[in-house]
Amino acid sequence: MSSLHDATADPRPTGKVIEFRERRRAPRTDVFGQVEGHLLPVEAPVTVVNVGYDGFSIEASFVLENGSSHEFRFTLPDDTIGEIRARVVHARTRLSPTGAPVFVMGMEFDRKQRPGHTPATDLVDAIIAAISFDVA
Repeated sequence: MSSLHDATADPRPTGKVIEFRERRRAPRTDVFGQVEGHLLPVEAPVTVVNVGYDGFSIEASFVLENGSSHEFRFTLPDDTIGEIRARVVHARTRLSPTGAPVFVMGMEFDRKQRPGHTPATDLVDAIIAAISFDVA
């Protein structure tokens, strides 16, 4: 059974208060569109929303099954490329401004990466370094 919401459901607030509890083990850093993501091997583009040492969030025009593992390629602003394997831990649907469904998925890095893949901590460190900037 999928945990996705119906893409045709009314997205307006219902007036119900929903308590949110942070379940992540590590904080996330927003990437502000500076990291390109692709689902491999089909090269399907995904929007990388944020990253942390335990995983990342993506948005896509397609949904991936909860619990399934997939390989992704991230391209950083300095053209550094990292490939990583991650598992879908949750998925939901939201509507874009045009009314099209957008699938938002939370990914957790697989503990065992394939040979040749970038270690998760190295990839996250590289992403954070690439998107950091001075505000002084």
